[in-house]
Amino acid sequence: MDSCEVPIRGGYCYCDEFCLNDEEHSEDDCCPDFFEVCLGRKRNHSLPAEVTTVPYPNDAPEVKPQGDCNIAGASLMVNCNECHCDDWEIKCQEDLCMTDELIVSTINKTPRKYGWTAAMHPGFWGRKAKDGLRLRTGTFSPQDKSHEMHPIRLDPDVSQIPESFDAREKVEWAGLIADVCNQGWCGSSWVFSTLGVAQDRLSILVKGLEGMELSAQNLLSCAELGQKGCEGGHIDRAWNYLRADGIVREECYKYESGNSGKVPKCLIRRNDLSQLTCQAKDRYRFEPAYRIASTEEDIQWEIMHNGPVQALMTVHSDLFMYNSGIYSYSGLTGDRMKGGDTATHSVRIIGWGSSRVRGSNHIKYWLVANSWGSQWGEGGYFRIKRGTNECGIESFIITSRAKLANLMYGLQGDY
Repeated sequence: MDSCEVPIRGGYCYCDEFCLNDEEHSEDDCCPDFFEVCLGRKRNHSLPAEVTTVPYPNDAPEVKPQGDCNIAGASLMVNCNECHCDDWEIKCQEDLCMTDELIVSTINKTPRKYGWTAAMHPGFWGRKAKDGLRLRTGTFSPQDKSHEMHPIRLDPDVSQIPESFDAREKVEWAGLIADVCNQGWCGSSWVFSTLGVAQDRLSILVKGLEGMELSAQNLLSCAELGQKGCEGGHIDRAWNYLRADGIVREECYKYESGNSGKVPKCLIRRNDLSQLTCQAKDRYRFEPAYRIASTEEDIQWEIMHNGPVQALMTVHSDLFMYNSGIYSYSGLTGDRMKGGDTATHSVRIIGWGSSRVRGSNHIKYWLVANSWGSQWGEGGYFRIKRGTNECGIESFIITSRAKLANLMYGLQGDY
């Protein structure tokens, strides 16, 4: 090495015209400023001076920054991580993203090991996992009094419980079970899981005589006691609001927080619905919520006789990458998270079944409706291991019944 050589990036660059002996192949050996300083000409830089967002690629989900880094401060986004030119090297954040190529590849190489397949969901591209855990979940643990609520034991006749059940396919309930919704970028699973179960129970009770899509914005904006809107809420307090104040239909109070991430002021104050296209008679109330014992048979018996139920679960960030199969936590995400790697979520269990995974016995599962839209998972649904309290999904099961006084034909009068 002589005075014209300088160590850089694990090798040496040359500070004189020696680097131009074979320009096509050797110009990367030149010092980063050789062309500008020595020759007075500009090079084509691999990184722009402004911040650039790399869009979701169809054929290569994870885009790696490549090439020289010749402009100090230049930056780009690689999935959810920002990369900068620093000391002539590309240095990137290393936060776990909601969609991670390495995790998806690892799971899909050995799906029998994990029991499910993964995918890079375009809707989650460019988002950090920690943001997904904050904005795509949003349920707080129940209050102490609710946690101490004595579960109802139904003493089910196990011989009458079928091997599989899907509430959507029960003849008497055909067309009555709510579709999956999309909470958007708002931590409002406490709203959507509550209203999904409420809507199902209401539709079953009136046998589909009324359109029953209930207003998420009504519950999100107006159930303020102990709730934090898009930052999360308690499902037991949500049921208390439905009991005391009731809920209007989606058609007269549209959901907007999923796009904005903000919670506008409540437009309903008791019986004053003057700012909406609703009347007082359009509010539906429910009985006090009740808890179901955390045994498979009790949960199954309640679902098959009265309708879907609400469940709490722990979300690990690999769930964002779920595509199909019977989910259980892969264990692949914890080490890459800085800070908390889980969040509490609430979902709607609509059925159960079992499936044979190649090389293993039948695996039992719950059929669950999520609130991340129909493009995620199995059309917005997922299957999760049953009977092992996977991710805590069997630990707190709650539901309610609609008040019959609401449901007389025509729903006449205030109540």
